[in-house]
Amino acid sequence: MTIGEAFKKLRELNEQAPFPYKLPTQKEISEVELELENTFSYDYKKFLLEASDVVVGTLEPCTIVPKNSHTFIVNVAKEAWTKMNVPKNLLPICE
Repeated sequence: MTIGEAFKKLRELNEQAPFPYKLPTQKEISEVELELENTFSYDYKKFLLEASDVVVGTLEPCTIVPKNSHTFIVNVAKEAWTKMNVPKNLLPICE
């Protein structure tokens, strides 16, 4: 399965959410990369740009927008690094 096929399947499974996520812009992703002092992989950026607004079940991927969300990647990463002793060279991508 290609990444495009996976995104298509995710879209087919997408559930209605009371407050749907929005896809981030490239600029918003770049700002978060700077804040985290990390460069996201091509595939992760592609996911963020094309499918990070999909809701399927209760497993929630980290998001770039909105910044006040419990899934905002900066907050999730900082909590993982400080409270859960996750090494800073690892970036959590799911809440």
